[in-house]
Amino acid sequence: MAAQRYSFDVESRHGTRWVIDCIETQEQQARNRATALLADPKCAGARIIRSWTRPDGVNVDTEIFCQTRDIQDDTTLRITRIDSIGRPCLTLEDYSGFESRQAMARLFRDYLAHAQVTPTEILHDLRHLKRITEKDGLVREAVDLVARLQTSQGEQDAKTRRAEIHTAIDAMIERARAIDPATLPNLDRPFSDVMRSLEPATGTETRRFLMLAALSRVLGNHPSWLGKLELLCGMAEAESEPNSEPGALHLLDGVIADILATDVIEEILGPQPNLGATIRAVFDLADGIMPTTRAGAGPIAESLCRLLAAGKLPACRCCISARAHRALRLPQPLKPNDPEQEPAELRKIIARVVSPSGLHSGPETAQALTIRAARTVEQGGKPGRRAAIRAVFLAMADTARGVLYLCDAARSDLAGDHLPDMEALFEQVLKATSIDEFCAPDLGINQRMACATAAFHAMRASPFSSDTKARITTHIDFLLENMVIGQKLIEKLDRPNSHLRDRALRLVRFCDSGLLPDGKALAKARARVLALLKQPDFPARFVAGIDEPVAAQAALRDFFALLKRSGVT
Repeated sequence: MAAQRYSFDVESRHGTRWVIDCIETQEQQARNRATALLADPKCAGARIIRSWTRPDGVNVDTEIFCQTRDIQDDTTLRITRIDSIGRPCLTLEDYSGFESRQAMARLFRDYLAHAQVTPTEILHDLRHLKRITEKDGLVREAVDLVARLQTSQGEQDAKTRRAEIHTAIDAMIERARAIDPATLPNLDRPFSDVMRSLEPATGTETRRFLMLAALSRVLGNHPSWLGKLELLCGMAEAESEPNSEPGALHLLDGVIADILATDVIEEILGPQPNLGATIRAVFDLADGIMPTTRAGAGPIAESLCRLLAAGKLPACRCCISARAHRALRLPQPLKPNDPEQEPAELRKIIARVVSPSGLHSGPETAQALTIRAARTVEQGGKPGRRAAIRAVFLAMADTARGVLYLCDAARSDLAGDHLPDMEALFEQVLKATSIDEFCAPDLGINQRMACATAAFHAMRASPFSSDTKARITTHIDFLLENMVIGQKLIEKLDRPNSHLRDRALRLVRFCDSGLLPDGKALAKARARVLALLKQPDFPARFVAGIDEPVAAQAALRDFFALLKRSGVT
């Protein structure tokens, strides 16, 4: 019965993509067809994907055969024109670092997709490094563009910078040529174990290079993005934190990010109805909460989401979030078939990326939302951006989140022309007369306090004027103080009929919770704690009921440590 659930997809490779040739019900028939495909000298590869349906209805795909080969490649490729680049690389380690590889992923997007190779493989495998330097003048064209971008501010002339980059490329080729493949570590054990086995005298950077060179060699055996991703996610999940070698997961994180900078993310997401839904799904993936039942990559998506949700792939989260920000900046409508719904679709995205604790990626998200909102207003240029900032602020779920948005926007490139426009919007904040007018009333009491406190801290750390920061933080503290009084929070925590120990612990834990900023509201809670401390024989009354002297001393010691941490004393 189980065998009847199997099917076998036979795929042939054409340029950058695998295309389904046929679907067979018998494995041998599928293998016969794959052999026939490979008989064509123009076929770059064939593979067989075995699919079956689990009892719970989830489809599981497994690659059971794959053979690829180099064929005469006369495809003309060009670099992707970009208008910004990171800081100049100064060492070979900089050139093989995460920022550099992400820039390569943008510049050589077409080439990487065509060759199904990552920037890591290019930088650590002589075959790939030579191949790209010999392809259609791509490297020369990319170096010219990078040199112009990095010298546009006049700190250095483009010709000198161009020569520096070419010198670095020559050094990378020589370093890759010096590697004897036979001496590379064998990745037949957990990545950390292999990394740990290298001689300490090797040096940190050399160990890093050797591990990535070994990983590149293994990745070369997986000619598809999903195949590489499956291998890397499996290696990352095998890393257990207590036994993980420092830096091992960091290396894997960077290489997985190389792959996620490609179009494979579209396969992971699966079909999406419009651009707005795609952007929300990309943010969900970045947080590891994307539903995987409809994901195009099945178990690979599940593995990736587990790693992202656990916070083990910070570089990947950054890479995926950057993809969502770029999509927000696109000129295409969020819902092409219904342009009138553009503001509503933008509000859905805002609701997804702005939480009571802040924006998904801080200033980057604030700027991307503003650029998208500018497409929904009639004005252009500076007036349009001013209107867009106001529109995003007013689209927030509450005023507290509006403050969080403005504080992040003030730390983005928007601040240069629009800091006064942002400060003007704080008059809306001062109109709030209660915490329910400042924070969404559907939030619980603790959530409202946390949201208002997040806005308080964001405001205090913002680049706004001292006067503006003082006015807004004072007003937020006023709202919180009124809430503490109106909700009788102190009285609820300090119930006179409770044991003194319970009363003191509840109050001090509240002071230590971070739910309130350091202001008048928190001062009321601290004052109540101090009143308890001044009661006669406080230590004896605190440990009353704890019979064991050692346990009593430990309870008292822990309490005073908590007391100090909470800022009461």
